[in-house]
Amino acid sequence: MSFDNLILKNKQFKSYDSIDEAFNQIIKLFQKEKIIIKNYTEKEIILEIKLSNLAGDEETFEIILEEKKINKDIIIKELIEKVIFLENEIKYLKENKNINIEKEIFEFKKEKEKQDKEIENLKEMILLLKNNRNKKENINKNNINYQKIKIN
Repeated sequence: MSFDNLILKNKQFKSYDSIDEAFNQIIKLFQKEKIIIKNYTEKEIILEIKLSNLAGDEETFEIILEEKKINKDIIIKELIEKVIFLENEIKYLKENKNINIEKEIFEFKKEKEKQDKEIENLKEMILLLKNNRNKKENINKNNINYQKIKIN
């Protein structure tokens, strides 16, 4: 059975708007013996969960909850360090906001000038090529005229 099917059939897998709502649902499942504590030790608890599949048959699976040592002092210290880091980042961004924008604008202008220069060079090359082509055509026409005169 797929997890999507479990979600469709069993409301205990839906998302909840509050911890209280989720906790109340879990308590109801314990009361209905849909969740039982199969085994427990100091380090883990094994829960056995009974759910109905789409065909109406009851299926059982286990969830192992392992103990995790949490040192709240370390967590608080890490959170404080993160907050200080983020505050410093915000301060740095505020202080350097104008400098960075001005630098980017300068770089864009420089790049635009470079591209404008390349466009001008291309235009000049095109004009030169046209002029050269016109000169060649004139030379060819003059040669034809010269040959005609000679033959006559």
